[in-house]
Amino acid sequence: MVVTVDATLAGENANSYQTVADADAYFMNSLNVLKWNALEVDTKGAALINAAMWLDTISYAGTRCTDVQALDWPRQGVTGQCGTATCAAIPPEVIMAQAELALALGINPDLITGSPGTSPQRTYTQREKLDVLEIEYATLSDASQSRLVNTPLLFRQVPWLQPMLRCWFDNDSSARLVRLYRG
Repeated sequence: MVVTVDATLAGENANSYQTVADADAYFMNSLNVLKWNALEVDTKGAALINAAMWLDTISYAGTRCTDVQALDWPRQGVTGQCGTATCAAIPPEVIMAQAELALALGINPDLITGSPGTSPQRTYTQREKLDVLEIEYATLSDASQSRLVNTPLLFRQVPWLQPMLRCWFDNDSSARLVRLYRG
């Protein structure tokens, strides 16, 4: 398999926000360098392409810089906690999120969608018992899962990505975080 990664900024045929070499450089200073280096070059490329595809399922603030660019970034008209987005670069938070997601997908390609023929089930601990060590699990009902409907699949399956990207979310997007207080 030969994978061609196109990381042209605002490119019409771009399929990634960074090249394999860029991701290699990112992971050189990471605790995950050995995991990343264990992946084949084509697996790294395919993982970067898939990570970019999944990142583009999120609603970001601002607008694309050109009408013909294939990916959601670069963007313009966004100023927030992370700074101001420009058409001259991809924000470091997006680069970091893509690299980390690519590593996770390279290790487990079914991470987001699950294995074919399976359906994800969400469970919780319903009861614990200390003497004779007993734990009882229960499956969440459809009603209890309904609050997850407005959360993008990417964040439901890979929740650690949300804090990396939150400063670039569209304020009207369902992807934003809302703190819930219970009395």
